[in-house]
Amino acid sequence: MKHSISAERMWQRCPRQYFISEIMADTNAHDERRNYAQVLKNINTTDEWIGLVVHRAIEKWVVPKLKLGYWPSTNVVLRNAVDLAHQQFMFSANGRYEYVNKTNDDTYCILWQHFFEDHVDTNDLNEACEVIKQALLNLLNNQVIRSFIAGRKDYIVERMLWYKLDGINVSAKLDLYMPSQHMDGLDIIDWKVALHPSDYNYQVAVYGLAALHNSGNLIPYIHLAKLGVRGYIINLLDDDPASAIHNPYCIDEQALIRAENLMFERLQSIRTICGDKKYADLNAADFALANSEGSCTLCTLQKLCLEIDNDRTPQPLPSLKSEPTQLALPFNENW
Repeated sequence: MKHSISAERMWQRCPRQYFISEIMADTNAHDERRNYAQVLKNINTTDEWIGLVVHRAIEKWVVPKLKLGYWPSTNVVLRNAVDLAHQQFMFSANGRYEYVNKTNDDTYCILWQHFFEDHVDTNDLNEACEVIKQALLNLLNNQVIRSFIAGRKDYIVERMLWYKLDGINVSAKLDLYMPSQHMDGLDIIDWKVALHPSDYNYQVAVYGLAALHNSGNLIPYIHLAKLGVRGYIINLLDDDPASAIHNPYCIDEQALIRAENLMFERLQSIRTICGDKKYADLNAADFALANSEGSCTLCTLQKLCLEIDNDRTPQPLPSLKSEPTQLALPFNENW
């Protein structure tokens, strides 16, 4: 069994969605429905796609310049990002995903409106590009962020870290981590491209856990995590994205304990249904549907979900009476 923050959120939102996306979907299976599930899970809404383009632009055209000791050219980054958005939009609009498997090719993209509605409007592309450019401008033209990030000894971008919790492989993908300015700890940055802020206490603490669990491995500078970890959630659509620099998440021992306890409890709820069973041994109808209709509105897996319901009425999740932890959960603002 594998686990991640995104999979955990999916489980809380809709166990059925978790089953189809995390267990059923498989490109390599000799099963058309499982292959189709893999295609469906790769579909993105416009907002999700915008975030992915911004992340890729930072990875490809911002961080490499930082490693060379330069602050990247705003014009170059914006031009490349917009060009990438155009390529991906046309890949999706032309339905090339029907003939090309997802690879490391940057042009691969499936957008909701093209797949489900067969609707291609270049205004959608132009509006998305404006948001992409604004997010990147808020990064590149902000002097506070520039002063904070520039001049580090190194930058490790889009790195996947793995560790075990109660025998389960947990993954955490860090957007950017770097040695602190005085080499006395580790700074982790998570880029957000969101109009509505959220609470990321738990997510940042999981990043800290991943860093500490990997501190003995040959991963650049992770050993500095033992000296201290600070998390910076920088929302590039925020009116003042640099505010995160002044208010980092300090990931202390108590925060790590709370994160591990909370993850353990959530893993137990998944194990109650899944156990150590393989796909063939599980019944999709045993995975409950979302409690909120809003969760279904933009779910890309609706078609497969309805096919499952034609066979059997979904059953609710069994009640889980887990042992209480010593610390109050969930997280709050004063942790």
